[in-house]
Amino acid sequence: MYFTRTAGPDVKRLWFLGPISIPMGFLLLAGLVIWLGSCSLVQPLQKGKTGALAPEMLKPGDFLDAAARGDLSGVRELAGIDPAVLEVTDESGWDALHYAAWNAHPQVHEYLLQQGAEGNLFTEAALGPWQSFLQRLETNPISVDSRDPKQKATALIWAVRTGNQAGCEVLLSRGADLLVRDRNGNSVVHHAVLMDRLELLESLLSAGADVNAANDRGQTALHLAAAAGSFETCRLLLDLGASVQVSDAEGNTPLHLAARGGSFELCEYFLFFGAPVGLENREGLTARDMAAEQGHERIVGLLEAQVP
Repeated sequence: MYFTRTAGPDVKRLWFLGPISIPMGFLLLAGLVIWLGSCSLVQPLQKGKTGALAPEMLKPGDFLDAAARGDLSGVRELAGIDPAVLEVTDESGWDALHYAAWNAHPQVHEYLLQQGAEGNLFTEAALGPWQSFLQRLETNPISVDSRDPKQKATALIWAVRTGNQAGCEVLLSRGADLLVRDRNGNSVVHHAVLMDRLELLESLLSAGADVNAANDRGQTALHLAAAAGSFETCRLLLDLGASVQVSDAEGNTPLHLAARGGSFELCEYFLFFGAPVGLENREGLTARDMAAEQGHERIVGLLEAQVP
């Protein structure tokens, strides 16, 4: 094979590549790749038969995270690579079953039970099995207000988070404390709002839960609902006695949070219930100021119209 290269204006030279030059080039390139692959800087990750990470490459926390997210396929994959992850717990003793139940992921919870995970009063209050839950309460009635080691939450809070109405009724019939708080000061009402359990929220408030209970950050359930922009939740809370006057630890009222979030409808509704328009938070900001910072001009106009 011949190639022509121009060496000057009028001079052409012929360059010859022998018939075995190209194959030799490929062999040299292949050898270079093999040599580089043996170097520590380009060592590939160890893989299992399915192409996933080998057991020694897994991080125990990955399995708990997958369960907490409700990632069933991820939980299955990691358990398939290394069944030992089923025994992994965090520093509080929570395993994947606890994370799945606390975050209301029934499919992951059911899969873990099938793999031999053992539940307790808290996980069963959340997602069952029902008969085992009832048996635990029958055997140890005083456990009704016991607390889990991580969230310091009672079985009632666990049942509220998953919307387990029947479980809540059983626990309340056995004297469960409606006013109990978890480690962050969140009550059953806070958790019902956080998990968007409106039907259960109404039942809890009708049973005597405190609609204006404040957590460790001074937030009531109405603060949480306002921050989330949930009109239906706010309407229910206000209908059942929630106050729009209460400020949290940062000095924010529900109106501040609704204005910052850009919820015009909620701001109108809070004003109808007498929300204080000119109240400043700890940073010296009114609800109007917070709306202006976020560029919610329609809300700015609404709130300005309320100032004398």
